[in-house]
Amino acid sequence: MALTAEAFIDRLQGEIRARHANLDHPFAKRLIEGKLTQEHLRVWVCQRYKGITGIGMQNVAPLFIKAPDEGARRHIWELLGDEGGYAGEEPSHSEWLFTFGEALGLGREEIERAEPLPETIAVRNFFLNKMHMGTFMEGLMSMVAVERQNPDGFASWANSLEERYGVRKEDLVFFLGHVEADSEESGHSGEGWDMVRLYANTDEAQEKVLRAVRESLAMYWLFMDGINRATEG
Repeated sequence: MALTAEAFIDRLQGEIRARHANLDHPFAKRLIEGKLTQEHLRVWVCQRYKGITGIGMQNVAPLFIKAPDEGARRHIWELLGDEGGYAGEEPSHSEWLFTFGEALGLGREEIERAEPLPETIAVRNFFLNKMHMGTFMEGLMSMVAVERQNPDGFASWANSLEERYGVRKEDLVFFLGHVEADSEESGHSGEGWDMVRLYANTDEAQEKVLRAVRESLAMYWLFMDGINRATEG
């Protein structure tokens, strides 16, 4: 029997808390504790772009087509606008990342030409598969599982990058912007839970969403494993 919407959301949030890579992964802990070098941070920027941030809005757009109704379609339209920099005057999230890269001495072309790690290729392929081959809710919630980690995780990253690594606050827009963009109250995470309430109310739908969230958490953790491996020693 399907769980109530709130009980199911509690279960999903518990899954995310239990595997919160942005706070609990060894690489994240090293960053927050100030144990990385600038070269290590540059590795993270390049791999984040190649695996997640630079995936391209054309690869998220299938969710717009799969959306079950106009309300869901409007949500994806707004998400595409925010992520891609098409809404208002805010730059794209890729531009936010380029700004941080520039603060570390990385040029845009250097980031775009970076060689992806095997784990980075794996996480990129995972998200491409979910966007193109999964159901609307599988694709959406695979993103929400990562986005939900951003408000508290990236807030800690930003504090450490400013205080321990000397990065100027204006160069931390990638992290500070995601704290707001992915908030539970007014951002993508909260809107994702609204989608769960509306469209994950059968046993089959909940099973697919739960599996997508677990897979996304595992793949994001694997992605961080690769960066940790590449920056050790």
